[in-house]
Amino acid sequence: MYQIRSRQIARLEKRARPYFKEKAGMAQRWQNIRHGAVAHATVLGFLLRYGDPGITQPLSEACESPSQRAGSYIEKQCHRG
Repeated sequence: MYQIRSRQIARLEKRARPYFKEKAGMAQRWQNIRHGAVAHATVLGFLLRYGDPGITQPLSEACESPSQRAGSYIEKQCHRG
């Protein structure tokens, strides 16, 4: 009885290996997507806080001016003390 159960478990583990590999790869892909989403949300928040974005203006152009303004704002805050 023990040998039969051991063989069944070994067979099931062998059949499940590809599933576990696929699941691990899928988890890695979702983690990469989450990191990208966080970075994108950070850029948008920065743009909305420090910029004046136009609806037709590309994101790369819209971020140039606010980054300069934010830099001067941060510089002023650091030299206040």
